Amino acid sequence: MSQNTANVVAAFGIGAYLWLELVDPTGSAPRIVAFFVTIHALILIGGAFIFGASWTTEADPFARWFHLAGTCAPWRLDGSQVQRVPWLSRLAATTFNLGLLTLVLIHLGGTTFDGLTRSGWWRDQAYTVYGWDLVPKATLTMFACVCVVSVVYLAASGASATRAGLTRMDAALRWANSLVPIALGYAIAHYFAYFFIAGSGVVSQISDPLGFGWNLFGTADWVVGTSWLTPGVVAWSQLIGIVGGHVGGVIVAHDRALELVDDDSVVRQQLPLLIAMMIFTVTGLVLLLQG
Repeated sequence: MSQNTANVVAAFGIGAYLWLELVDPTGSAPRIVAFFVTIHALILIGGAFIFGASWTTEADPFARWFHLAGTCAPWRLDGSQVQRVPWLSRLAATTFNLGLLTLVLIHLGGTTFDGLTRSGWWRDQAYTVYGWDLVPKATLTMFACVCVVSVVYLAASGASATRAGLTRMDAALRWANSLVPIALGYAIAHYFAYFFIAGSGVVSQISDPLGFGWNLFGTADWVVGTSWLTPGVVAWSQLIGIVGGHVGGVIVAHDRALELVDDDSVVRQQLPLLIAMMIFTVTGLVLLLQG
């Protein structure tokens, strides 16, 4: 089993997780989460027996995504020592295959859909339809968001291919690194508050993991305060996430371009990608204001 094939499995895994979170009306139920975790574990364990230990990281959607997100950090772990490295340098040096590109595009499209569901337009669409009746429309809309994001990126990378002396596929894989900070910024913008609000429930749910009314560790009634999450704090986190992610994407794309051409050609080569990133930025900010 090739690394690319395993990464494709990871890409579909992240898509399944996003569908469960954003579309399935029962997706947060403990039993549904337990079912998803069980299927996830069986795929990883079964694949490891067949294809080897590397399957557990290459096909795991969460391991792949958090590894990519981790390459944005200005530190790296070398044995037992933490070393300082240039910001985003590890991400710029990461080699992408089609599976990893698909994973990032699905993640970016899924978080775009999450922002869309908070808009007035979506509330109008879902005004008279809810629960499982809304699932077909929500599924198609989420798929459309992934397709639109993919088309915009592939068109931009394809337009830069000739200037860079690359084929369209090589260009799409070369600039894929620049999508990671954008997807990470979208994730921060959309899930910053949710992380603390929903994450605070872990303290109580650890005593009743399956929703049977248990109180195994005496924490079922515990409540963690989130009063510090004021609208101002949330708004600033969203703005910093979206704008910071796109700035990081431009920096990574510029670094990747410098590996191919001289400085005078970099700006012209990056214009299609810059336009695509501006589209992503404006879309993210518009959805942010709508929410």
